[in-house]
Amino acid sequence: MRVGSSHGLLFGGLLVALAAVTLASCGADPAGSGDGGNGGGGTGSCLSLPPGTLAEVTAQEPVVVRETTGMAMNTMEDGDSPLPGAPIGILARGPCGKVGLLMRDPGDETVDAYAAYVDITEAPAPAEAISPELPPSLALVSLFFDSDCAPFVVRADAQTGIQEYVRSNDGTWNKGALAALTAPGNGALGGLSAVSAWTETDGTAALLYMANAGGTPMLLLARRAAAAGSAWQTEWYPSPPAVEVKAARVDANGIVHALYTKTEFPCDPCDLGLYYGRLPVNGQWSEELMQKSQWGSPDDRFATEPSLAVTSTGEPMVAAGYQHRAITGSLGHSELRIYARSSGKWCFETVVDEADGYQGSDGSDFTGAAPFLALDASDRPHVVFGDLSQWHDANHYSNGVQGQLRYAVRTGSGWTVETLFAQKGQTESPKPLEGMVKPVLVVSGDGTEASAVGIQRLWQTDSIYNAEPVQVLFRSTLVRVQVTL
Repeated sequence: MRVGSSHGLLFGGLLVALAAVTLASCGADPAGSGDGGNGGGGTGSCLSLPPGTLAEVTAQEPVVVRETTGMAMNTMEDGDSPLPGAPIGILARGPCGKVGLLMRDPGDETVDAYAAYVDITEAPAPAEAISPELPPSLALVSLFFDSDCAPFVVRADAQTGIQEYVRSNDGTWNKGALAALTAPGNGALGGLSAVSAWTETDGTAALLYMANAGGTPMLLLARRAAAAGSAWQTEWYPSPPAVEVKAARVDANGIVHALYTKTEFPCDPCDLGLYYGRLPVNGQWSEELMQKSQWGSPDDRFATEPSLAVTSTGEPMVAAGYQHRAITGSLGHSELRIYARSSGKWCFETVVDEADGYQGSDGSDFTGAAPFLALDASDRPHVVFGDLSQWHDANHYSNGVQGQLRYAVRTGSGWTVETLFAQKGQTESPKPLEGMVKPVLVVSGDGTEASAVGIQRLWQTDSIYNAEPVQVLFRSTLVRVQVTL
């Protein structure tokens, strides 16, 4: 496996003794020239973390939480999956260490599909139906725990508001608090879409939405204190100067952080630079170029699928894939990067730039797919992500499938990367195509325990281009992780 890059350093000098990879592109300026890393200065770590030894990551045996079957013509069709669409906030950890998961249960001959809660702290408990009012797609539905470690589910609706559903000690679910939503100036409210869901260090539940408020795109923040029965508080913010908001958070001090692009894909030519916007309390948006893009010959280069967190000091940290694509669109290289900001300047580290055995006939240069970033209480980054199996078929069409579940954690001494769930790429399993999508993660405050969930996708085809739907098996898969720091 390749480590580092042309401008990277190896941390700790301990690579030979590790089964995991430890590497970084240190001090690089992603807004500089070239591929985004050649304009930077300095050496050493991009991340400011307390001293410590390299982490050891131990994965427990994977557990299938739910298995469903369906049909799909392409990689985007997943309506029969236990996690359809792009649900936000479906995995949560309570203050007592309890871990819960939301999913779509397919039901049976007598019961239609429904939104379900599963306790996955130990062996997955039986699925619990929450309410027939909740869509099985889990759209605008998120999970939290209160200070008593009782799970509650939240659904937002532009007309009815924010509705809670609370689990009692006897395992039943009942309606809780309802918070009405009102657009600024009492304008019409619509177009509600979830941006992010998170739990703050004091247990406060937080949700951020994009909404059309009286014809104006705006951000809507909803917060609720951790104590049982607390009321929801809402606040509106102007949208950043974006064509497409990729991620956003509001920190505990009320500062809004957003990642966005200024060109909607597909496009030609494109500015696919990833921008960072910052909105202080009672202030105006400021903008910084987090990762420069390149468009045109010899290839296109840009950051994709960013996952945003905010440190205890109020600074953003970002996990993203960084891709090289030929002008035909074929993927030539993909790596996982972590971006950090300090004193108004950005830097990045390349965590890993090669797949761990999961590959197609185009080679092993493809990783960093769909990263999900979580920080522990010491601001150590924990990331789950996938590799990419890439190949060209007999018609010279580019094919690609995301697979495996990998985990990376950073201490003051460097990165440790482990594969939590291994799969076969196209070279080993041309049919069925094995994949793993939608990885999500929760981490304990001390960073020593984590739970990762993804969806296995076993597709009875040898191509991502199909003239008619092909059978696919979906498995919601849990891996618990122990981290020695």
